[in-house]
Amino acid sequence: MTAIPCPVCSEPTESLKRYTLMDRLVFIGVAFWMRRRTCAACPDCMRELLIKNTFSWNILLANLLWLIIIVPYNVALAIGATTEGHSKSVIKMLKLS
Repeated sequence: MTAIPCPVCSEPTESLKRYTLMDRLVFIGVAFWMRRRTCAACPDCMRELLIKNTFSWNILLANLLWLIIIVPYNVALAIGATTEGHSKSVIKMLKLS
């Protein structure tokens, strides 16, 4: 594996993770609006980003969908961040360059 510096903390890592997070989710009764963003970070920084994302304004804005969508999705990403090696999208980008 190739060690890549983490974009957040600049420490070299052989397990760089690149995930798409639900940055904002607004739920109003029968309709919702969502903004996503892609983040790349080492596993420790990624877990920190996921915690901040989970317990952000999304609790108020997404209300019911926070429990149904955001929490399970971010827990799954946090579990994925514990695996060894780069995420598939990082490996794909390394092969292209």
